[in-house]
Amino acid sequence: MREFTLDLMRLLHFGPRITAAALLLVPILGCSPAASSPGMEQPAEKDTVSSTGEIEELRYKARWRKRRLIFNNDGDDALFFPSDLPATPQNLLERRTIPVIGTQVDSIFYCTTQSIGAYTHRSEVSELLVRDLPREGFRNPVGEFAEQGTDPLEIVTEYCRKEGIEIFATLRMNDVHDSSDRFSVLGSEFKRKNSRTLFGSSRKPPPYGYWSGADFSWKVIRNMTFQVLEEMASNYDLDGLELDFWRHPPYFKTYAWGEPVTQTETDSITRLMRRVRRMADARARERGRPLLIAVRVMDSPELNHDMGLNLVTWLKEDLVDLVIVGEVALAPWEETIRLAHRYGVPVYPCIRRSMMGEERGSLESFRAQALTAWKQGADGIYLFNLFPDEDHEQKYRELGDPNGLERLDKLYSLDPVGRESFKRYIHDFEKYKAQKPVSPLSPLLLEPDMTYTVPMYLADRSLSQAIIGNRPRVQARVQLENLDPETAVRLSVNGHRLEAEERVQDELRYSISPTQLQTGYNHFRILVPAGAAPSLKDILVSVLY
Repeated sequence: MREFTLDLMRLLHFGPRITAAALLLVPILGCSPAASSPGMEQPAEKDTVSSTGEIEELRYKARWRKRRLIFNNDGDDALFFPSDLPATPQNLLERRTIPVIGTQVDSIFYCTTQSIGAYTHRSEVSELLVRDLPREGFRNPVGEFAEQGTDPLEIVTEYCRKEGIEIFATLRMNDVHDSSDRFSVLGSEFKRKNSRTLFGSSRKPPPYGYWSGADFSWKVIRNMTFQVLEEMASNYDLDGLELDFWRHPPYFKTYAWGEPVTQTETDSITRLMRRVRRMADARARERGRPLLIAVRVMDSPELNHDMGLNLVTWLKEDLVDLVIVGEVALAPWEETIRLAHRYGVPVYPCIRRSMMGEERGSLESFRAQALTAWKQGADGIYLFNLFPDEDHEQKYRELGDPNGLERLDKLYSLDPVGRESFKRYIHDFEKYKAQKPVSPLSPLLLEPDMTYTVPMYLADRSLSQAIIGNRPRVQARVQLENLDPETAVRLSVNGHRLEAEERVQDELRYSISPTQLQTGYNHFRILVPAGAAPSLKDILVSVLY
């Protein structure tokens, strides 16, 4: 009998290029990851700051304020505004901002970007995006707000200040929605004038990323990015700026066309980060309170490095205050959490809508992902593409409380998002995955008479200690395709043999005793007999309280 293990190849280990730097400890004015406890509040603002040291101390305290949930409003509450609704600040706020007030959302990150050079905030360095997008029943009211002397970012910022909610402006570093014919209206005159800086053209797209991506090796691209950030810092009463590198990689034409990123290219992004830090600190001294810098990066330290995002250097040089990691979980979240915590920087794993939908987009699935992030050391949860006008409104009242999540129903799966959907952006995609993904997008062929070991992280506290009456009830559902009706599949978890309760089409269902499971990685072993060759699509584990 042969055996195959879907190992977590790099579990709790950084890539070889990162290990040494990751072990360096940088003292941060007495701040440590322990300061990120949910009770930590932002310090009161001061009218004046007597020294650079004082503003730095305020920055580190603000860095560790309570952020149970960070809600990313990607700004299309303005871009897709109902055609029959008057363009008023109240109507804009009621779409996505007011509904999250009073929930566990402590911070709102508001995005004004859809393409480099075109934004929904008023600007003297770039164009205002006023064109309507092609969606029936909706319009873009940004031009109407401009005539009123305001814009979406100002409206949301002023409301958050009044309500005591932390507010960041999000800059998507390389948004490529304008690559598609449907959303070409999101393109900018800046990109058209600087077409030589783009990765390609609609007729000649690159193998990685999309043709309208901008090459950050060009000074004109870095300068535009900096000027927009500087303008937002100067013109809006913000708590911070988010540089969203997940929208969209890559950042260099060399990478987009299959070549490795050079050290010169990596250094160009690092110089931009230093410039942004200096600007934010100068603005903080002017106004007497901190201006934080958040970055949203790939969820693999090694992939960040290979794409030219030198996160280790950014942390070592104290260039960033918050790290958002995600949204695919190529590597376990705990890798980046451990790395950033060594430098006194909080980390917020990103939970997003599943690319596969159905059960993986359920509230129970979001709970499982959130509790997993908390158990792996997260300082809070970041929500992306999850909005109040969609299903599961209670997610804003549940996902930011790890203790409350413990006794709520959950659904775990091997790949809740669908990693394979992101191959388009990444060279040698298989290299960065901690384990081979198994999902309906990438089934695993089970060869006959071979044992497969599949690890799955279950975040619930020791289920044997949680038993009350006959609860929780735990069930594993092994989803297969091309399974012969007569084939008997053997399944065990952590060495305990499981007996199938029922079969529903190509899904086998097994009851599991809570005493057979543990908090952390649980190992499922699957064996199919000789003569059978089904494919494993997923293992779903439901925990019902």
